[in-house]
Amino acid sequence: MFRGVLEMAGWIRVCVGALLALQGVSALALETAIVTPRGARVSMLVDVPDGAGPFPAIVIAPGQGYHMRLPLMAQSAERLRAAGVLVYRFDWAYRGQPGAAGEPSEGLLAEAQDLSSVIDAMRKDARANPKQLFIAGKSMGSVVAWRVMRTQPDLRAGAFLTPICSDEKDGRIESAAEENYPHDAQHKRPTLFLAGDQDPLCAPSVLYRYAASLGGRARVAVVAGNHSLAVPADEPASAANLDLATHSLVRFVADQLKR
Repeated sequence: MFRGVLEMAGWIRVCVGALLALQGVSALALETAIVTPRGARVSMLVDVPDGAGPFPAIVIAPGQGYHMRLPLMAQSAERLRAAGVLVYRFDWAYRGQPGAAGEPSEGLLAEAQDLSSVIDAMRKDARANPKQLFIAGKSMGSVVAWRVMRTQPDLRAGAFLTPICSDEKDGRIESAAEENYPHDAQHKRPTLFLAGDQDPLCAPSVLYRYAASLGGRARVAVVAGNHSLAVPADEPASAANLDLATHSLVRFVADQLKR
């Protein structure tokens, strides 16, 4: 009887773990929320490493419509957590506000406040090492993360996943990198730009040229795939792209911790 109860408990844990994985939540992710200075509610998942801490910590901002439970966000969080990094991921307030239009704010000002508020929550977390704080963002979130990183010098490095670096006009590819990721001589922190080779929002040729303008502080990783690093109708290839991308992100953070 007792053995049967233990087997049933183990089976339940396996089923719950599988369900959480399908939902983009690891078994060690804590669901919580904060309220921004303007009174908006931001939902978060905090992926906590094993051990007592304090841990290196990172905030990952989502895309415009790419929420925190989707594959790149979820797998990045899990891989980083397994590597001993405390991960804060979240959804923009406009995704969850009653009566909200579900669109970003003018000039992304509200989104910058959302991200800054999550970073503040990370800083107040006793499990986070205040000398090992990082920032990341996907797509639109990478644009917001870049802006916020420039105003917060204690963030050691930034990772910008599927950045928005180019436009196509009249059949010509034009750079949008300088507009979305402005920099000056004060930009000295390490950065990672990670894109798909078939991403219509970031041509690799533009991304490489822009990264070169950062004076050697930028690392560029280009994998196969579109703006979600997917290959349509080819799930194994899409999964392989995701593995390469998340490995690159974990390796980037690990390399900064050695310095």
